[in-house]
Amino acid sequence: MASLDIATVAGMMRLPICWSVVMQTPVPRLVAGALVFWSTMGMLEHTTVRLIWDGGPTVNVPEEMGAPHSEQLTGTVGEQLIELGTRICYDSLGTGRATKETLSHVLDAGHLSVLEHFTQTMFIHLGSTDIESLVRGLNILIGLWNRPGIWCRPVEGGFRLTLNARTVREWANWTTALSVEAGTLAPLLDISGSLGRRIHELWIERLPLIIHSSGAAEDELVDSCVQDIEWVEPETPNEQWASLFVKCSRGVSHELVRHGDFTAISQRSTRFVEEDESSWIRHPGMRHCKQPAMDITAKAIEAARAAYRAVKTDVEPEVAASTNKRDARKQSRGAARGFLGNALETQIVFSASIAQWKRILIMRGSDHADAEIRQVSVQALEALRTSRYAAQFADLAVVPSLDGLTSAIEQTTV
Repeated sequence: MASLDIATVAGMMRLPICWSVVMQTPVPRLVAGALVFWSTMGMLEHTTVRLIWDGGPTVNVPEEMGAPHSEQLTGTVGEQLIELGTRICYDSLGTGRATKETLSHVLDAGHLSVLEHFTQTMFIHLGSTDIESLVRGLNILIGLWNRPGIWCRPVEGGFRLTLNARTVREWANWTTALSVEAGTLAPLLDISGSLGRRIHELWIERLPLIIHSSGAAEDELVDSCVQDIEWVEPETPNEQWASLFVKCSRGVSHELVRHGDFTAISQRSTRFVEEDESSWIRHPGMRHCKQPAMDITAKAIEAARAAYRAVKTDVEPEVAASTNKRDARKQSRGAARGFLGNALETQIVFSASIAQWKRILIMRGSDHADAEIRQVSVQALEALRTSRYAAQFADLAVVPSLDGLTSAIEQTTV
């Protein structure tokens, strides 16, 4: 770093914006798992990925989300994970409703996507190998077709069923929808409906605030072919799931949410969260920007924030005059958020099967991927290697990228 005299430093301090580290190319450093770049105006630009849950007995709360108050995150492990997925949308950890009221509101509002984060595996023991029982077992499998959130693996003596809390909660709804389309073959689905009621009752112990008793645990139809249903540990990458906290730009989030198979995604809402002082994320390519470009960038961010505040200030009182303050705030933020850039920071709880995580990391960590999503992918790989499924990623290596902007991910032969 070149030496600087006091006059030079004073001159820099009079600039509308300047780097707090006096270099044209800011140097990143690793701080508690976050790639940090120093800049002014409270814009600590960084991407961060942290492990939240790997199917074990503990949910890790990311420090970036804040700390819960005494009546939050008080449920079971599954309920804590679902609550975190809910609270990241509203930036509400440490404020607002208690656990029970929060989860009750999720059910009342029908925002059930947050239930998809919690996935478990069950073993369905078929009771007999006679022809009639095998036919009924086949009918169960037919009844699982087209249901979202299910991974089914036939094994000796029955089959393993991996499913999420939303699948359980909405089982009856999908049975009805499938029966309508099945027409005269709808009776084939009766036994899968019975199985769903049995599964529903078993899930109460894991999600008592979300899955409520229907009073239909016993069912002669399913009892005639199913000997037992038990909880089992996930064995394969399609059964194993992990949840990560991701802090990145909204531009990167638009790419991440395209991975819709065997994933669950909850993202910070710009309608519910005030964004006029939020950080913006520095793309790795900006290390090549000279000071004039950085000054222009800073002014553009301030202009975007000013437009956001101005639109919100004008819209909110007008809408409040004909509705209520809460809806007026949401509508005004909705109108104002369009002036904020793709580099605006966002936060996500992103859950996926280990098999899907590997597909994402190989694709998004390659040299052909955008540098920021590649950077996030490398951080995600590092986080997943701290999980109990670390061995599943042994064939992925972090290597220098061709463009030199970030590291990249390469699949190797182990």
